[in-house]
Amino acid sequence: MRVLLVDPDTAVRREIGGALANAGYLVSSAATGLEALVTIDRSNDKPVLIVTEIVLPELDGFSLVRALRGNPATRDIAVVFVSTQIDALSVAQAVALNARYFVMKPFVVADVVRKVQAAIEA
Repeated sequence: MRVLLVDPDTAVRREIGGALANAGYLVSSAATGLEALVTIDRSNDKPVLIVTEIVLPELDGFSLVRALRGNPATRDIAVVFVSTQIDALSVAQAVALNARYFVMKPFVVADVVRKVQAAIEA
């Protein structure tokens, strides 16, 4: 199963991506929301889940998910937010976008993997 990881921080992409790969997922990554949309659009093998930061250059995580939800080919991709920006408004926006889980940074990578597994199984 393919997972797309979107975060501007290379170290975060490396840490989460490595853990997800070790758990058996095929991991693609993007540093920006716009790069994520382009990656998904050009891929024949769409991800089943996206792990994304909210605070992204070019296109924030919420706008990224809104764009996905507006496209019939991508509307059912599951989403897990991993972010420093977790407040009541952010949680409300995530729920409105049907995001499966929120993980607060700093994170324990095993928790992220568990949330990804749970989101895919849901």
